[in-house]
Amino acid sequence: MCEISLNGVRIVECAPEELPRVSELAGRIWREHFTPIIGSAQVEYMLAKFQSPAAMARQVAEEGFRYFAVADADGLFGYCAVKRETADVVLLSKFYVERTRRGHGCGRRLLEHAIDALGATPGTRVRLFVNRHNAETIAVYRRLGFRIAGECVGDIGNGFATDDFVMEKRLPCWPACKCVIFDVDGTIAESIHLCVAAFQYAINGMLGRQVSGEEVISTFGPSEEGTINAFMPEHFEEGMRLFLGRYAELHAELCPRPFDGMTEIFAMLKERNVRLGIVTGKGMKSLDITLAQFGLHGVFDAIEAGSPKGPDKPGGLRRVLDTLRFEPYEAVYIGDSPGDIMASREVGIPAIAAAWSKSADVQKLAATHPERLLRTVAELRQRLAEMV
Repeated sequence: MCEISLNGVRIVECAPEELPRVSELAGRIWREHFTPIIGSAQVEYMLAKFQSPAAMARQVAEEGFRYFAVADADGLFGYCAVKRETADVVLLSKFYVERTRRGHGCGRRLLEHAIDALGATPGTRVRLFVNRHNAETIAVYRRLGFRIAGECVGDIGNGFATDDFVMEKRLPCWPACKCVIFDVDGTIAESIHLCVAAFQYAINGMLGRQVSGEEVISTFGPSEEGTINAFMPEHFEEGMRLFLGRYAELHAELCPRPFDGMTEIFAMLKERNVRLGIVTGKGMKSLDITLAQFGLHGVFDAIEAGSPKGPDKPGGLRRVLDTLRFEPYEAVYIGDSPGDIMASREVGIPAIAAAWSKSADVQKLAATHPERLLRTVAELRQRLAEMV
């Protein structure tokens, strides 16, 4: 069995003895979703013909399909079946998630894992068939990057027929990447709680009242100068002094190093002559403290820090490209917020959503449709190694 786990959700490749449970799940999903579209008689016929445990076992043993399922402590709640049709085409034969579990990124993660398990490379086409009247699911596939490529009507026996759209997507063909640009807080390191603690120290010390982490985070966007100015403009200089002092004092305790594996990624990219950049909302003074703590001074070829006036990550990305003399398609931006992905898209740079921080909102990141949404730094290393 192949299995990965994250936050209590597991994705497993199903062994033959697990297929009856997948078949039971298929029955629940099909009867709820497809009965209004094709009628109960055809639903029961298709479940028996294509989704019974025996049919699934035959598909695995004789037709080359592999079944994957997503589960939590309550059991399975989604599954898919995939196989290679040709060297450059993957068939997504089945892809279903229970209605109450949709919209949280688990289905997308299941699909990505299944396609990756087949060894699909950039440029591979992923093909599926979907009932032309299944508007809700067609909309989901469009959001996942699929487009209608044709139509298919087929006789499946017993007087029933399928009436489908053929949909396809091509896995991104990353050009040889010459420049990798990173966000900092939540991307290079788990440092957001450090920022909040330093702000609270400065604000509480000057104003004599407690401010919550939520209050502090609500001011994020501008650099730290903007946050201090939002709380105590009349004490700006002293507030900045307290913030930066406390930020430096706490750094070794609250955030002593980057995420595990991140410095190895920087070293790999440097060895392959890839230029590195930073575009962050942090101010330059706190960023300088962080780079010193991590021993990263001199690693990055271009740095664009935040502004007290507010976020301008599209501008920062353009300035890094101009400084390093690259076109947008020659770079990739890695960030942990939906704003990072949208800024990347505005500039035309491929985006990787970083979802390995405790503060990452996977659902909101998935809604921005980055080129890749990755849950671990190890996955990032693998992707970048393929791109450079």
